[in-house]
Amino acid sequence: MVLPLTAQNSKVVSAFNYLNYFNRDNDRGALEKGMEAIDDAILHERTKDQGRTWYYRGLIYHTMYEDPEYQEKYPHSLDEAARSYEKALTVDDRRFRNRDEAIQNLNTISMLYFQRGVESFTQNNPSQAYQDFKKNIELFNFFNENDIPSAIDIEATTLNAALAASQINKTSEAKELFRNLIDLEYDNPAIFQSLARMQLDEGDEEASLATLRSGIEKYPDNIGLIIDELNIYLANERHEEAIAKLQEAINVDKENAQLYYALGTAYDNIEDKENAEATYKKALELDPTYFDVYNNLGALYYNQAIVINQRINEEGRQLSDRKYKELVDQRDKLYEKALPYFKDGAALDINLEDPAMRSSYIGLLNAKREIYARLGNYDKVSEIRAQIQSLQ
Repeated sequence: MVLPLTAQNSKVVSAFNYLNYFNRDNDRGALEKGMEAIDDAILHERTKDQGRTWYYRGLIYHTMYEDPEYQEKYPHSLDEAARSYEKALTVDDRRFRNRDEAIQNLNTISMLYFQRGVESFTQNNPSQAYQDFKKNIELFNFFNENDIPSAIDIEATTLNAALAASQINKTSEAKELFRNLIDLEYDNPAIFQSLARMQLDEGDEEASLATLRSGIEKYPDNIGLIIDELNIYLANERHEEAIAKLQEAINVDKENAQLYYALGTAYDNIEDKENAEATYKKALELDPTYFDVYNNLGALYYNQAIVINQRINEEGRQLSDRKYKELVDQRDKLYEKALPYFKDGAALDINLEDPAMRSSYIGLLNAKREIYARLGNYDKVSEIRAQIQSLQ
């Protein structure tokens, strides 16, 4: 901390002298006397517009903050120090001689805010962290507006403020801070993702998509941004757009079985059976234990068999013997094709304690039981019926 070399007679001088007594002699009462004197001085007509009045006040409160006992007793000392240094630098006083020291000390104050913000984060106090990072942003703006050199890392400060704001549900403030980071061209795709997710949580899908597209334009290989855009298309059954986005994602991450599974599902949804089949099989090449892919691929054949079976039931008497036999053969071949993919749960190590997984697996067993019944394998039907009963 930089101290001035001279002072003049007044309460301002008394406050400065009390500060010196504290620094020199560790006179614990002197600092509070100095605070009382300087707080009177900022109200006095003759001294309230003097740069040194506010500068000395900044020194006193700055010293209080850096002393653990006084910091606890006067929790707003850092704010008062910042306010006083700012006033010292902006008051219309040509005789003020400590401008450089005030700038140096105010930069130190900004570092203290940042340090306290980080400590508040580590102590799981995002509310205090937000206040400190927000104050640092205000200081940065003050420096800029007054053409004063600043040591503040505005990108790191804004990022931390945005993260803290999002943790305490200050969504509007967090969104604005993430936008500021984008304007600052902060090099991190996560800021686009965070802003887009907040917009989506508020139901603004178009704004979310616009943010994601901006992020993807800047980071075309970022799989997280691509997947978030994809999920919006899938949630709204925009299958063609989802397929295009999945193909884009696969070009970035060619070994990701989940992407192939999602692409197969998208093809399934638009009745593109050929591409669905090929894509599911590619997913299984990458992950031979992927239960959902086995289930979907088996269901792909099974559902085609069901359609043929419905036709047989509806048109049976109208069909020629040859056509009837042809359809039955087609159906049974599809049933047989489905069976290898309706695998036993133990073989895939699926978690049957998960209610959703258990329900899905029971659906698979029911389909498997029906196939064996159609194919006349009643021993298997009994075996699978027992399995289903044990799971219900």
